[in-house]
Amino acid sequence: MTPIRTCIGCGQKAPRDELLRLVRAPSGVVTLDPGKLAPGRGAWVHPRESCLRRAEAARAVGRAFRGKARPPPPGALLSEALLLLGKLEEE
Repeated sequence: MTPIRTCIGCGQKAPRDELLRLVRAPSGVVTLDPGKLAPGRGAWVHPRESCLRRAEAARAVGRAFRGKARPPPPGALLSEALLLLGKLEEE
């Protein structure tokens, strides 16, 4: 059975295989975790532009890491996801 996670952008639940994992590095910087195995606290988001933008706009990234992370600059997660995936899912 695939573990279910909640997207911090839209709040919908989905299998972890369908989501991108964000991880807080020991330095406090939040980045994408392409292998979904990096140590540290993680948060999950759909690979959609709307979910990534909502997560940044609603300050969900900071909340997901309980305020102990430095959220990336606006648009950084979206740019990183595009580089990683080549394109994002359609709505």
